[in-house]
Amino acid sequence: MYLLIEVYKEDKNMKNRNWNVVKGAYFFAFLFLLGMILPALLDADMMKWGFGVAFLCLFGIIMTLITAYYYTRQARELDKLLHDEGIWAKWEVAPEEWEGYLKVSYDIQKSRNMMVLKLVLVITLVIVVFLAIVSSDPLFLLIGLGIALITIIPAFLAPHWYRHQQRQNRMVLLGEKGAYAGGRFVFWDIMTVARGQVFLETGKRPYLLVFPYTYMTGPTVSADDAFLVPVPDVNVPAARHVMERYNGRFATLQQEDEDDES
Repeated sequence: MYLLIEVYKEDKNMKNRNWNVVKGAYFFAFLFLLGMILPALLDADMMKWGFGVAFLCLFGIIMTLITAYYYTRQARELDKLLHDEGIWAKWEVAPEEWEGYLKVSYDIQKSRNMMVLKLVLVITLVIVVFLAIVSSDPLFLLIGLGIALITIIPAFLAPHWYRHQQRQNRMVLLGEKGAYAGGRFVFWDIMTVARGQVFLETGKRPYLLVFPYTYMTGPTVSADDAFLVPVPDVNVPAARHVMERYNGRFATLQQEDEDDES
């Protein structure tokens, strides 16, 4: 039997921030649309730069509309969970166990950011040194230093901000198409995400329900990730039930895809 929370819908900290992304995407789409029409309204020479600006703005509109579509689907799915529709399991984690979960999550986020930071810094260093040697202008070294600072500051601040956001609430909501834990929501029902077999990690506290998945980062490039959900002792039976149900559903969908291909 898992913990039921009757008042979680009214928790002010459980906000669906995906709708903010949707609004922002439409706002930028509107700005890009203005960028397409303004050259013609200003009687600009389209052959010099007008067509180039219009093309870039058209590309921006397409990207923002794709973003709005994706986050609209994600926001609607999270709304369902927040309104107790399609819930497979839900529980609230005690403050002490939640702090242990935040430490694990923080260490993973920090490690991931450091890997990206090192990659960006190496690429920046190579490009800046090459340009400085070719042009014999030391200004490129200052530019490289500025880029490094701009990259380093968010890389160190992001894990702290991420942990602060997760402290807003300690609720866990699990459904067929997504999982929510402490303000973070992962949506599975998209073409660029391939789900893996869910498993329960009980080697150390806190227990973790692990949702592995692979997502596309390019036309032929993919990356592996996992969404971690803290599981209190009292909710272990519910977590095992969700794991079995999820893996059974995943196996059914995989079999249907194989049948369609054959």
